Amino acid sequence: MSTGDRLFKDSAFDYIRLSPLLSDVMDTPQFQRLRYVKQMGTAYFIWPGAAHNRFEHSLGVAHLAGLMVENIRVHQPELGITDRDVECVKMAGHVWDNHFVPSGLPQLQWTHEEQSEIMLDELVREKSVKISREDLDFHTKDRKPAEKPYLFQIVANKLNGMDVDKWEYIARDSAAIGDLGNQAALRLVNSARVIGNEICYHIKDALTVYNLFQARFSIHSIYNHKTAKAIEFMLVDAWKAADPVMNYADRMSDPAKYLYLTDDIVQEIERSTDPRLASARAILYRLRVRDLYVLAGKTHLPWEHRKLVKERITPDAVVQAAATLSELSHEDRTLVTELTQDLVMVDIVPIHWGMKDRNPFEFIKFYDGKDVNAAFHLAPGDATLLFPAVFGEVLVRAFTRDNRCVLFATFHISSVTLVSQLPTCRRVRFCADGERLSSFHYCQTIVEKRTGRM
Repeated sequence: MSTGDRLFKDSAFDYIRLSPLLSDVMDTPQFQRLRYVKQMGTAYFIWPGAAHNRFEHSLGVAHLAGLMVENIRVHQPELGITDRDVECVKMAGHVWDNHFVPSGLPQLQWTHEEQSEIMLDELVREKSVKISREDLDFHTKDRKPAEKPYLFQIVANKLNGMDVDKWEYIARDSAAIGDLGNQAALRLVNSARVIGNEICYHIKDALTVYNLFQARFSIHSIYNHKTAKAIEFMLVDAWKAADPVMNYADRMSDPAKYLYLTDDIVQEIERSTDPRLASARAILYRLRVRDLYVLAGKTHLPWEHRKLVKERITPDAVVQAAATLSELSHEDRTLVTELTQDLVMVDIVPIHWGMKDRNPFEFIKFYDGKDVNAAFHLAPGDATLLFPAVFGEVLVRAFTRDNRCVLFATFHISSVTLVSQLPTCRRVRFCADGERLSSFHYCQTIVEKRTGRM
């Protein structure tokens, strides 16, 4: 431990050490903001243990990035990795991809990668953190490495998705919900070796890599939990209702105002007595008393349908499909007129193993003890034969703001009707939660009649 380094006790990785430069960056308003933005967003409403923030994630990524680059330097001195290289990689982990807005906030023409760069420039300017322009440019998203390209694969690996940012959130978020631990991340950090300017892994860790991709898939199912998504839709509605007063676009474009754009904006609205925020407060009250938006139905479709789904499954299409339901009783057909676009939300989520619909192992190379400088791709049976038949799919869900039983059932039927018109569609699973059960019994025969496959 160098003089001036700071040591932190961490729940995921035991002890984390920060250099004076990384400590200087951490001790700024821009970085401290991350203490007030939940890492797992609205999943915290479902899993009370998911209370950690992006601050801890940032420390963890810097820690894993440092461990990996130091391990490579020790075992491959011929690469000529310098102290500056090590510090730049750690800094990249420290500041990479961290300046998210609170979950559900409309993001306009904005990306968190670009915002991270803006906030880094701002903290360097305000605090005069001692970092050169060249080193600062190391962390920009458009940086094109002329030498040592493997250094840029450590924090954010566009080649195959194997990077410490991903390992960190899988380890920390999984532990927060009582699932997996951090063994995979630490093992792969020590397995990494540079061959042909690519980071490769020992063949004995192939199954660890396999398990990591499975863990990624599992943790993303947590992020996309139906109730977490319903709450996110509610927050979006609240922010939109509050925007004429709160002016979020202005806050997001001004680094000084962006400092205070944290999860506290929920309480900011709730504390306000401004009558212009009444509708936003009403939505947040529904959230507090668990009067949530409702999932009407969902299905999983092939990856190749993702563009078609976006074109065909829209709020307007759901409303138009409902208008054609002549099988409903007169009373229910009258109610259909109340199903308008503003009650309908369609959620389309690509689900994959990290490389869209491709097998990520096609892009990962390994080595073995026979020749540690010879890289090769995994052969069938090297790790396991139990690979998925497909690696990407599209999750399609329809939500409604109005949970009245008959209206809800009507909405469900129209959504199923639309999905059934897509090629090779699968069954839309019924939601049978308590009071809505009778409505679904009532409408199931209509669905079967219309689709011929339910």
